[in-house]
Amino acid sequence: MQRQVRPNGPPQRAPGPGRGKASPHATLSEIGVTRDQSSKWQRLAQIPEAEFEAALRDPDKKPSTAALIREIRDPAASTVARLPDDSLWLWGRLRDFERDGYASKDPVAVFSAMTDTMQADVRRIAPTAIAFLSAMIEGADDEA
Repeated sequence: MQRQVRPNGPPQRAPGPGRGKASPHATLSEIGVTRDQSSKWQRLAQIPEAEFEAALRDPDKKPSTAALIREIRDPAASTVARLPDDSLWLWGRLRDFERDGYASKDPVAVFSAMTDTMQADVRRIAPTAIAFLSAMIEGADDEA
């Protein structure tokens, strides 16, 4: 990702009624840039050069335009430790399990409605998932 800042300042408005002379600069549509892209690039240009370069060099982050802009709007967002994706994913699946009421469903009926391939996958994966979740909870209990 590279940042390109126009040396001649912010984009000029296109001529229109009551706007005076035409701008010497091309319009966004003439150069193939959407208003959204232009807006994002302008916000990226507000990031101090040192911070921008540091974000690009950080091996633990994959900077995106959205993340960099979010940090401009909320500087505290960059100081909050990002949770690992696997932790968020697992938590989300468990919340889905709870929200969708699987604990109160008939497990035999759910299993019976599956295809043979699905049932084979459940038989293969479920014991490993149970062992993983049990070890996760036991490990957390040991730390407490």
